[in-house]
Amino acid sequence: MQTQAQPQPQPTLPFSDLEEVYEQLAVTLDALPETQETLFLAQLALALAHRVPDVAQVMAAIREARDGLET
Repeated sequence: MQTQAQPQPQPTLPFSDLEEVYEQLAVTLDALPETQETLFLAQLALALAHRVPDVAQVMAAIREARDGLET
């Protein structure tokens, strides 16, 4: 019986770096006119997605973000 290799988990950003990202994101959004916030977030999402070599991970992140908004 042949076993399939399990995919290796992708490294994630350390929590301290994630806090730094959150802070910079908050500062950037606060500095933008409200009318540009949605465009900025869309451009940021696409720029980050472009750096991920696996479309399934990008789609999973979209679902995760969407599901985080549901109550």
